[in-house]
Amino acid sequence: VMASPLPGLIGFDNYKDKFFSVPVMGPYDIRPIADAMTKFLEKVPDRARIFAAFDDPGDIYEKVFNGYRRIFELPLFHAAQREIHLMPDWWAVFELNYQGAPEIWGRSPGQLKANMNYWQAQYALVYQDGEPILDPAWEASGFKVISHFDWSQFSGAFAPYAKLPYAQLNWWILEKGGQG
Repeated sequence: VMASPLPGLIGFDNYKDKFFSVPVMGPYDIRPIADAMTKFLEKVPDRARIFAAFDDPGDIYEKVFNGYRRIFELPLFHAAQREIHLMPDWWAVFELNYQGAPEIWGRSPGQLKANMNYWQAQYALVYQDGEPILDPAWEASGFKVISHFDWSQFSGAFAPYAKLPYAQLNWWILEKGGQG
């Protein structure tokens, strides 16, 4: 018998009543998710820059990437394979964590455009929880949708992980249009 507090700490909430037991789980095939992520990024040219819109986590590490850091690793990996710089990444989070550092946070169209201009990114990754319809404010601000990723298609794969709220999560890749 093995005992470990880790299951409760890494998201196995449905095992919280068995704090010291490791859940028995079979492997699952991640290829469908990986293939969908490849397709999601395929319209972004190699060596491009994508700036992802996330709120400032303040001083709370758990809020980095708005709590989606577990799944943000997947596009970071796929982008790196094509020499696409997806920002902010972990390097940016750790290196730009000081007063007066260049901004890497912001989810509004204006904040995102400012970050994209500063970091010379032509593409953006934005997300919304709920309906898979992008807020019209993005297109009104000059952004053009080039790709959509609906995480709900993989909700069955995340079922054992009660802390992973991806059932209604949608991502979009947007292209910045016009000046500024």
